Amino acid sequence: MLNGLLTGDELSKAAGMLKLKDTAQYCVVSFHTISSNSEDYYTKEELEEIGVIEGEIQRLLPDEHIYRNLNQIVCIHEIKPGETQAGFREEMEKIISDSTEADFSQK
Repeated sequence: MLNGLLTGDELSKAAGMLKLKDTAQYCVVSFHTISSNSEDYYTKEELEEIGVIEGEIQRLLPDEHIYRNLNQIVCIHEIKPGETQAGFREEMEKIISDSTEADFSQK
């Protein structure tokens, strides 16, 4: 869906499954993980850590569409009128910075 390989009907069906608006524009942020071994085999602990990361992203971005695959977490952000990619990037960086500072101050 994200790389333009779907037909218009397939794209509409996928957007409906994801509960996305047909007329909206979206920005996709993809977080990838790397297994600790060379065979790309994820341990139970690594999969649990990915789940924790997914939960933290959902906590920090409660209004976004967050989906998880085995080693990938995808955030689909609806672009608001007048919003720019640079503005969205700054907003994401501020959220991460604020979260990191809050985590350190609690320890």
